[in-house]
Amino acid sequence: MSVDAGLDLNEVDIAVTGALYSAPAGTTKPTSATVAPAPAFVGHGFWSSDGLTQGSARSTNQVRAFQHNTLVADVVTEGTGTFQLVLIQNSPENASLFYGEPVNTTTGHVTWNPGRANGRRVFVVDKVVSDTEVERVVFDGEVTGMDDRATTYGNVTGYGVTITVYGEADVYNTRWIEAP
Repeated sequence: MSVDAGLDLNEVDIAVTGALYSAPAGTTKPTSATVAPAPAFVGHGFWSSDGLTQGSARSTNQVRAFQHNTLVADVVTEGTGTFQLVLIQNSPENASLFYGEPVNTTTGHVTWNPGRANGRRVFVVDKVVSDTEVERVVFDGEVTGMDDRATTYGNVTGYGVTITVYGEADVYNTRWIEAP
């Protein structure tokens, strides 16, 4: 007896590169994986070799019946989506995203107030598998976590950020488009 359970090696994706873009809140979002983001979006350059981690956390409330303490429902009470990565390109755009304030590119100065929120932005995350296969996630969000910035001999000093998704995210994947 042969069991293939839908096994298809052509549907295994190995990411080879990616991109993170952000723009001020309210910027028009791209509506496919094949359309370039609007000019208001800035690219955030290289990430560390650890790549990008997309996370999801849910809290639930189990509803049980009186009879035999039977589970009758498991209700999602809250959920949070996040993206974590380390931006290793030392640019005004990355410093601004990390510190939550614009960089004065004349003086090289940025204000850092750890107690202030970074502010909402529109984000686009592209995970690229090949020249023709891209998965794009588009969402409203905010940098809600900042990793420690360690400066050690011979190592990259990056901007480690956790970006929290607000509301729903739109996911587009060119592999999922059916040929006409």
